[in-house]
Amino acid sequence: MEGSVVKVGLRRLIVKWLDSKMTPAKIVFSCLVAALLPSLPVEASNRETIVLASELQHFVETGTRPIEVERADLNGDGLSDYLLVLEKLQGQDEDDPERERILLIIVRKPGGALEVAGRSDSAVRDDQCGGTFGDCFQGVSAKRRMFVISEFGGSGWRWNRKSTFKFSSRDQTWQLVRVEEESFGVSDPSNVKRNVYVPPRDFGKIDISEYDPLGFLGEGAK
Repeated sequence: MEGSVVKVGLRRLIVKWLDSKMTPAKIVFSCLVAALLPSLPVEASNRETIVLASELQHFVETGTRPIEVERADLNGDGLSDYLLVLEKLQGQDEDDPERERILLIIVRKPGGALEVAGRSDSAVRDDQCGGTFGDCFQGVSAKRRMFVISEFGGSGWRWNRKSTFKFSSRDQTWQLVRVEEESFGVSDPSNVKRNVYVPPRDFGKIDISEYDPLGFLGEGAK
């Protein structure tokens, strides 16, 4: 278990370092580390269960556990809100080993109470999404009125994706405004392919509840 936790922590540190634009030095380094990481087995059950503030604990749904939380003013009203990622506990079906994730957007009302204002069962992918790299989910980051979901994974072909959502005052929800994808082959790490997708050119209005990282292109009303 200790080795698995170390692997998860190391992977998160690497992706934070790679969070800016790729450079040849960063790509080579990521390939070297990626070649070593697959030798360390990791199970989603070994991903740390985080400790939540008492005001958030009742948002943890039955059969899940919290694995990520981020605090920010997500709707721009001057109050502190939360992003909370829950991971479903593994069932008894060995033919379906993936552990799915739930993203909750929890906002603070003027009186101080918290309520769920947004939810997605697909925006944060399951624990097997990274191929040889294991769990591709690298965390969420947030600031006023917006947040980003980061992923990194692959085997012989490495990739990363950042999905950015912004609060719509008109629709009172968070909508996809940008997806950045980078990929490269381990055998040729200097050849980085980069794509940036934005509306309305590449997709229409996609609320957080509708977002599928693998099926957003061409979707949504324009």
